[in-house]
Amino acid sequence: MESAIKNKTIPITVLMSVYNSSTHLMEAIDSILNQTFIDFEFLIINDGSTDTTSNILESLKDHRIRIVKNSTNKGLIYSLNKGLSLSKGKYIVRMDSDDISHPNRLQKQWNFMEKNSYTDICGSFSNVIGTREVRRPPTNYIKCWLELLVNNVISHPSVIIRRDSLIKNNLFYSNEYLHSEDYDLWVRCSMKKMRIENIAEVLLYYRIHENQVSQKYLTIQLHAAKEIRKKYLAYCWPYQSADDLELICNLVENKIISIKDFILFRDRIIKKSILSYGSCNEINLEKFMLKLYQKNICSAISSNCVLTNKKEFFFIIIKKYFWFKLSLRKKIYFLNDNIHLIFK
Repeated sequence: MESAIKNKTIPITVLMSVYNSSTHLMEAIDSILNQTFIDFEFLIINDGSTDTTSNILESLKDHRIRIVKNSTNKGLIYSLNKGLSLSKGKYIVRMDSDDISHPNRLQKQWNFMEKNSYTDICGSFSNVIGTREVRRPPTNYIKCWLELLVNNVISHPSVIIRRDSLIKNNLFYSNEYLHSEDYDLWVRCSMKKMRIENIAEVLLYYRIHENQVSQKYLTIQLHAAKEIRKKYLAYCWPYQSADDLELICNLVENKIISIKDFILFRDRIIKKSILSYGSCNEINLEKFMLKLYQKNICSAISSNCVLTNKKEFFFIIIKKYFWFKLSLRKKIYFLNDNIHLIFK
């Protein structure tokens, strides 16, 4: 059976990295092996586990499973990149060792990717195990591109990726942003004009516990996410100073910004925009920006005269600003291209 897999084109590689994951491992594995879509390889990277994880993996008999063992614990990023290099599937599906996939997950994601040939990356809604909480990221790829300016838009263990798109663009997970490697990868994918979407269905059951990365390394993760956000902002909204990028990130993170700093920031943006697009647009652009900021400032100023902006506040400003620039340049290619290419 092993040789049969080697010689055929595999539709999907399910990629899982495990390290001392024995507690929920079989539940996660069973949720993949019991999928209604059966034509896949299950590539499991055992990242130097020292608990009973190795015993569990050795007991598995399904011919679709391929186990690769690291000699020592190399870390998640190393293991995922190793898995990407070894994968044989047309699509790569990520899975974590403590989550559960819906029985129809692979079938629904396969159907979606086959039907939408321009989509490179696709996630889904997810349900937090033991709660009624459903995480609903944006589904439309334009909204995903915009939302990346403030948030990660893909639940990592829910994702399916077109493998050729990664290879063509030489994209792998990076060690530069530890514990936020997925957010960084999606941002770099968007900078390569890769389309990101989400299926509006719960296809993953996500487990929250004290030993997961987002709980153990939250401070490091938040810092890394801020640096990723700055990088993407600088790409999508070029020529901003380091101070302005810092201010924008503070807005996103709900930090209090003084009215004085915000007004100065507003004026700098107007001035830069006028210089960039010429005096013929000066009146319209200035009116637009002033109206936009005044409208949102009225609802954001608290009684002690500070601005306590939320992410949505910044998101509205950025989105309207991009669309306004789009209308000025009379471009209609936004639906098929990256934001940066439209505005440079």
